[in-house]
Amino acid sequence: MNTIKHLKKGMESKDWMLLGIGIIVLFPVFMPSDYQLHLFFNGLLFLSVLIFLFKKKQKYLFEPIYIFSLYYISVPTVIWYYILTDFENNPFVHAVDYTNDFNTLFLISVFFFFIGYLFCILGYMKIHKKDLECKIEFEKEQKISNLSCLLLGLPLVIVGIINFLFNLFKFANGDFFYYIFSMSNRSNEFANGGTTLGYTFASIGVFVLLFLTLRSNKKKYYIYFFISLFTVFIMRLSTGRIFSSISFVGIVISIYYFYKISVEGKINNRPFLLIGCSILFIGVFAYFLRMIGGLEVNNQQIHSISSYFSGFISKFGYYAIDKGNLPNIALLPKLIDSWSKDVGYLYGSSFITWVFAFLPHGIRPSMVMPAVIAKKTWFAQVSSGNLPVTFIGELYVNFGWVGPILGMFVFGILITVLFNYTLKKKNYWIYVITMQITIGFIALSPKGESNNLSLWMILPYISSYLFLVIMTKMQNKYQDLFLSYFNKIRNGRKKDL
Repeated sequence: MNTIKHLKKGMESKDWMLLGIGIIVLFPVFMPSDYQLHLFFNGLLFLSVLIFLFKKKQKYLFEPIYIFSLYYISVPTVIWYYILTDFENNPFVHAVDYTNDFNTLFLISVFFFFIGYLFCILGYMKIHKKDLECKIEFEKEQKISNLSCLLLGLPLVIVGIINFLFNLFKFANGDFFYYIFSMSNRSNEFANGGTTLGYTFASIGVFVLLFLTLRSNKKKYYIYFFISLFTVFIMRLSTGRIFSSISFVGIVISIYYFYKISVEGKINNRPFLLIGCSILFIGVFAYFLRMIGGLEVNNQQIHSISSYFSGFISKFGYYAIDKGNLPNIALLPKLIDSWSKDVGYLYGSSFITWVFAFLPHGIRPSMVMPAVIAKKTWFAQVSSGNLPVTFIGELYVNFGWVGPILGMFVFGILITVLFNYTLKKKNYWIYVITMQITIGFIALSPKGESNNLSLWMILPYISSYLFLVIMTKMQNKYQDLFLSYFNKIRNGRKKDL
């Protein structure tokens, strides 16, 4: 009895919550089913992610391993959905034949995601440093002046606005609302002219203005910044790339998150979690709007938006999971079954693709992308774009069964090294690059592949920093020359008097 009382006192409310969730998620294992082992490993995966998220002492919301784990929750969710629906509406599972038993292949896929996550956490724990504090430091005005930030940031945003207006009048005759509503048709339009290069420049300009705003903490700079942020968000959203648009805002919020911790000296995740949920809601709404717009543009009649919305909600699992908008785990059984025979292991060649992705097509070397290979080899008849095989899947097609285990261990080490380095250096521009990589690649890796990483996440911000430093040096030089010349004139007049 004393032991039980001591246990009750030692357990916090979240421990009881985790215990309750554990009982719920593992209870179906004891019921007759074709998926008992699948449910067991999936339940363990779900509990492992929750335990890490809740029990981690320093909960930096935008720390790479933490935000990776937040998105990894989608993996057991997808697996439960597959088991509940028995892959009834999944176009990928029914498009191919399997040499080996599908149930066994699916079980191996679930196990890879479970053991891969555990080894990723082990890699994190191996080199995580607890003594590093969160601090953002800005270059002094003598090194990067306010004027140089304005002279770089504002013109970059203006270039993006000019680019947007060009596309607006070219494709929608200046009708702003139609242009946003028809975002699903954007890829077809850009195939016949138009560009979004200016949007990239404008996005860089926003981070230059954010540097100026946070360092100076002046109201007028906040106005410049928020107007620029909203404008660039609309630009990016108009391309129909919803995740890219949402992640751009997420990166800005993450920088402000670390800035707040740096100023206040404490972590307060609650308001940022609420903001994150709001952004996700906006993303779902934008996805729905893109679908409605696509039907309108293609002259498909919609009797009622409300009835279409209710249909969208009722088929949300199909749109989100079966179509592959969340981690497309349904591809993994075919990879395990046939990749070594039909394609052959890649032995790491797909992991260098991202280095060349920023080069023009004319001089770019041939790209090894599992998403393209899988599509052409087995799923050409399925109506979809390229099929990211998930990061676990990419590790498997490169190194076989060793990949998801040792590969995820190395992945956990690398993303922890990145964050340790960021905390150690305390530099604004390093935080920007780290958050670009974290939200644009690491957070998405349960669903995507290594080619989501890009030098575009790094080089523009190094270039911006160097450009600002050079501009400030030039400004100081000519300012000194002007003051020297002015002093000579003034001294000459005093002599005349």
